[in-house]
Amino acid sequence: MLASPPVKTPAPESRPTSPLRFPPPRAAWERPAPAGWISSLHLWALRVLELLASVGAALLSTRLAVLAWAMTDRPLEGARFAGWLLVCCLAVLLGAAPIAWLVRRLGGIALVAEMFADTDRLARVQGRPPVWPDEPPADAGALRLAHLSDLHLAESEEIRLVEGERPPGNRAFAELLETPEIAESEVLLVTGDITDRGTAATWQVFFEALDKHGLAERTLLVPGNHDLMLVRALEPGHVMERALSVDRFAIIQLANLYKFAEAFAKTLGGRHGVVARDAALGLPEGAGGWAPADMRSVVTFVEAWRHVQAKVEPLLDSLPAESTPTLRPLHLVSDWRRLKAHAARIEDARARLLALFPVAVPLASKDAVVFVLNSCTLVSRHPAFNAFGMVGKAQHQRLDQLARCFPQRLRLVALHHHLVRRGEELATDLRDRVFARFGLLGDWWRLVRFCREQGIRAVLNGHRHLSYELRLPNGTVLLAAPSSTIGDELSHDTRPQFGFLRFPIEPLPIQAVSAHRSVVRLPAPAGTLSAEKVA
Repeated sequence: MLASPPVKTPAPESRPTSPLRFPPPRAAWERPAPAGWISSLHLWALRVLELLASVGAALLSTRLAVLAWAMTDRPLEGARFAGWLLVCCLAVLLGAAPIAWLVRRLGGIALVAEMFADTDRLARVQGRPPVWPDEPPADAGALRLAHLSDLHLAESEEIRLVEGERPPGNRAFAELLETPEIAESEVLLVTGDITDRGTAATWQVFFEALDKHGLAERTLLVPGNHDLMLVRALEPGHVMERALSVDRFAIIQLANLYKFAEAFAKTLGGRHGVVARDAALGLPEGAGGWAPADMRSVVTFVEAWRHVQAKVEPLLDSLPAESTPTLRPLHLVSDWRRLKAHAARIEDARARLLALFPVAVPLASKDAVVFVLNSCTLVSRHPAFNAFGMVGKAQHQRLDQLARCFPQRLRLVALHHHLVRRGEELATDLRDRVFARFGLLGDWWRLVRFCREQGIRAVLNGHRHLSYELRLPNGTVLLAAPSSTIGDELSHDTRPQFGFLRFPIEPLPIQAVSAHRSVVRLPAPAGTLSAEKVA
């Protein structure tokens, strides 16, 4: 049974009544140069041309294949054979074009198709509501974990959030850190969207709050789409102009990836985390490997980050002063080469940063490990695709590699995106149903299989600002957290809140979740629906 947590008694403070300000501009290295923006209409026109060219190539290839077949009704000799061979070669070359286009776009097509076909996902995972123990575990060595999510911090309390004219979570987060459960917890897990825009100034606000309570060494961060993927901030100007702008080389995402990795390195995950050795990291042979023979396939996060930082930071520093290559009619070939080289440098830096995940964070004193995943899609250049979630095959391969090296008795997984939708979301209006579909993890089945094979105790996530609990047939429990500062938006509960969990190292010998969970809630902000109900 879920225990009823104590609620603080002081009256809620009222929010500032002055108009909220638009977010300040990013630093020069955090955003693309003016020439780095491109119209999405231009981009979609190129995509349509690619599609039409691929379809045309497929039709022409089919026509040539039919012609080649018809030429075999007579003996192929001399010039006829040469003509037949030429027709066959042209048919193969033209047929390869649509196949290459399909392979390039297959991942995105499959992701969108999976999100649209998620109606029966609850039934496919065969989940059931979990049964919680009535009392906390008697095991004195149980892991005490505070689960927060979606803080949406901003540069200051007067800055409006990107998604709606409301204040950020700065004040609520500061109040949550004052609770005794935070002081008692051994791990402070934040499952994504720590910041609202991923700016360096906001990360400074976050660490100032942690340092005030000495919590950085106990804090474990998970990347969220607002931390990494948010493409364009809400700013004054024409709405259509903002909506149609595309970050051509995804510079904002690259800078946000770097800032998150830098923040991760300062906390529990960075100091004790381990990553799988991957060619994309570009590590020299033998660097950072662990002493045991079975650990030679992994490297400490500290060593991997030191190497990646040395490669990526100079690029970010140099980009603001570089001019974005443009294509000139009289210098088309040379300009195209410069453009490709420019894009290749950026993509190489992005690949290094993405290869830092997943991270295994062993908690040696508890015989426990937390696997931190990056569930944000590889590249997002437009606001419409910011919320998409996908771990990807390459990251799952590294996850399997890490799991073989860390066979702890208590194993947890933390990521940002939901695996399934709550049942109530299936009955809401059309707009909410569409947005709910695109807030899910696209390749959820891989993670469900990993949990079944590796005996994962719990999967913890955030993202949709709503809570749910679901127990899989193998015993893994899915725990989704609402926004700790905004509240549970599906139930219209605006109280700041977080989950406080106690995980015994040994699973319980009963058909219940091997953990105890309570919810810590503060009073709702004045003037909100929850505050009126409490009053």
